[in-house]
Amino acid sequence: MDDRAEVKDTESFNHFDQEMNSLVSGFDGQMQRAANNSASPAQAGGTDESAAFMTQERQARDTLAKYLTQTSQGLHGYRTAVGAISDQYGTLITVTTARMNALLRPGNTPTGTDPMFNWPDVLNRQAGGH
Repeated sequence: MDDRAEVKDTESFNHFDQEMNSLVSGFDGQMQRAANNSASPAQAGGTDESAAFMTQERQARDTLAKYLTQTSQGLHGYRTAVGAISDQYGTLITVTTARMNALLRPGNTPTGTDPMFNWPDVLNRQAGGH
């Protein structure tokens, strides 16, 4: 029996990383598609109304571009932050495993305890025995 403490529950971080990479990649791809289709040249000889419309349309385009850019940056930042937490968790696992393994003898057997903790003797003492 191996008494080493090895808790390596990093699967949820791996799953998050895969799913978040897919989400960020998909979002960025759609943002690129939207950017590629977001402008058209102004037609020469337009009316005052068409010029006013184009001004409004370009302002709306710029607002949407800022929103999409900030959303993309937020998604990238969130992915990076959770990745850093995952890295720290991995380091914690390594440190904890090293500390716990230091309590083991060579061959992965638990370090012995003082005989005063021998449970039959403890029960005997509790019952008034010597």
